[in-house]
Amino acid sequence: MKPVMKSLLPLLLIASLSCSLSAALVQTFESGEDTSNWGSDWVAPGGWTTSNTPFLDPSLGGSSIGAGSTADGQNAHRDFSSNTAGLDTVNGSYTTSMYLNITSFGQSIPDGSFYVIDGDYDQGGSANVVQLRIIGSNNQWEYFDYNGTWTSTGVSWSLGDINYIEYSIDNTNQSYNFTISEVDSFGAVVNNNTTSISGIKSGTPNSNQKGTLTYHFETSGGTAVFGVDNINIAVVPELSSILCTSLAMAGLVLSKWIKQRR
Repeated sequence: MKPVMKSLLPLLLIASLSCSLSAALVQTFESGEDTSNWGSDWVAPGGWTTSNTPFLDPSLGGSSIGAGSTADGQNAHRDFSSNTAGLDTVNGSYTTSMYLNITSFGQSIPDGSFYVIDGDYDQGGSANVVQLRIIGSNNQWEYFDYNGTWTSTGVSWSLGDINYIEYSIDNTNQSYNFTISEVDSFGAVVNNNTTSISGIKSGTPNSNQKGTLTYHFETSGGTAVFGVDNINIAVVPELSSILCTSLAMAGLVLSKWIKQRR
């Protein structure tokens, strides 16, 4: 076996390993979890707690969730623009995902709405980077395209549904992509009730609104309650996933070849 072939193996393994290393912020709401790298705590005028009544199967969601309880006009948000994980919310592009479950919409579902935002609802407008919402009267998810239009995603919604939400912010093209799905407690899509939409015009990348995960309720009164689990905010590695996979496979093939030559 040539020395050069043997020396390639650790280089390929190191290169493939570096593909999996990227900045990430995670919150599963399990006891003892350290989320200090977010750089802030949750702010919720209507109350923010952890609950031991999960809506996901324990194999996926563990034993705890984040629970928000808000009255009219209130929201829960957590800023991550000053995180210590190395995630650049101004110049970098990142992906956010979560599971969401709304169990109470206040006094009247048709009169209410619920928002998932990257930004600040109270400031509003096109400065926010991502805006998704449920309109109770329409029983469906909508998105804001920053041409001033709310558009249906085609994903229906009913009280008690579990939704998987994922959106990716592209700062270079000033756009975002998203996927919304109705799922079961194991995370599997239900009734093909899912959609993925890309290339939506976003708020300005240099907006000071960026880097805040916000949940906001508008209701006609009463108490609205929602749960969230498995929040993940991550930077896509600089090397493409295809290249990373190729490097890993090349390392495995070379490793097997070396063993056979011994």
